[in-house]
Amino acid sequence: MTAPEHDLKCWPVYFQRVWTGDKTFEVRLDDRGFQRGDTVVLREWDRTEPCDCTGSDHGPACAKYSGRTITARIGHVMASTAPRGNQRGFVGMGYVVFSLCDPQRHDGRPKLNPATAVAQILAAGLAAGSLHRTRTSATAAGRT
Repeated sequence: MTAPEHDLKCWPVYFQRVWTGDKTFEVRLDDRGFQRGDTVVLREWDRTEPCDCTGSDHGPACAKYSGRTITARIGHVMASTAPRGNQRGFVGMGYVVFSLCDPQRHDGRPKLNPATAVAQILAAGLAAGSLHRTRTSATAAGRT
């Protein structure tokens, strides 16, 4: 039997800390019965980004998702409730803390070809006149 996979939204500030390895655990509402050995997929999700989704139906193509994900196995689980919400435990608030083991980072953001990126930067600079100003300032300062 395959372990369950939990697909979770994760705000950018917390996602980045997991991405860099500074945060190795999650605190979540215990509404899914998280268990040791389950898989979690954290999806970077910025609630401040505008999108065209109706209501709270934010599918994978929603603009609020950056495309970056982290897939990890759940290790130790410490819950304030028994699995699936039976109230009991250390605080009784219905939350669970679990460790993230062997996180795999996936940068699903679109990648630019380096030559294309340089061309876009140069085109933007020329259009704005910023490259000309930089050259003119250097010449005025006696540098070439």
